[in-house]
Amino acid sequence: MPIFFLTFVCLTLFAANTIFCRYAIISEGMGPCTYTQIRTLAAIAALALLALPHCPGQNLAQKLKLCLKLINIKATLFLFIYLICFSVGLAKINSGASTLIINASVQISMLGFGLAHSLKLTDHQKFGYVLAFLGLGYLVSSNILIPDTFAAICTSLAGIAWGCYTVVGQKSHAPIQTTFVNFATTLPLILLLSLSSQHEPQITTNALWAAILAGAMASALGYILWYKILPKLSLQLSAIIQLAVPVITAILAAIILHEAITLRLIIAATLILGGIAISLKHDQQKKDTYSKRQKSFF
Repeated sequence: MPIFFLTFVCLTLFAANTIFCRYAIISEGMGPCTYTQIRTLAAIAALALLALPHCPGQNLAQKLKLCLKLINIKATLFLFIYLICFSVGLAKINSGASTLIINASVQISMLGFGLAHSLKLTDHQKFGYVLAFLGLGYLVSSNILIPDTFAAICTSLAGIAWGCYTVVGQKSHAPIQTTFVNFATTLPLILLLSLSSQHEPQITTNALWAAILAGAMASALGYILWYKILPKLSLQLSAIIQLAVPVITAILAAIILHEAITLRLIIAATLILGGIAISLKHDQQKKDTYSKRQKSFF
């Protein structure tokens, strides 16, 4: 299946994650800890159904034993930090500020890692980044309020954690099993959230379904695809293409939440997608010199 199509589907699922989260937490009043728990448990259940039948071994015990070899503590921690910080940040910060903060944090963490490991950006790629960020800034400029400090920190941590989780995923050779293990090993931490979630508002049926769909569909399938395509992308390309997610999110919000498609969105989408296209056209081979040094860190 063409990498372009898989990438588009993956980014659309990422955008759906944001829509589900906004709907459950902001529209339906679900608590962020409760949302994170349900989303993660639904993802674990869906991933188990997808991963275990394809895992070598004659019985469940053998399959689980082989899966244990894929445990990566760093990936587990990065994933958990992203999951909880994303929910907490989105609950207390408006969509414009959260979009800007999380995307900037993702780019800074990924490119910062790359530049520290001998990554080189071409002039065309630098121009593509500037163009895409101008589009992102323009997209959210009318909806940025000074955020709650704690929420802003959580949103930044979510972006940084996702960037690190992405870097780890560039070495994945078994995306389905690896994603299952990454989610499953967050379970002890997810259960600890019960200490906070028991004090959160009562769950509505709509919020419950939104959290389940976010986990079982958007997260489980989206993260499998992400780990599947990452080894085929360079670090700089895997970073910048994520700037398309706010555009896709805005389009989905217009369809699902009946938000307006404005001239601002059209102009911003043109800038963002144009910047990505420029970087894509002049993308270097994935095996940059940084990749050899990457192993010593993650």
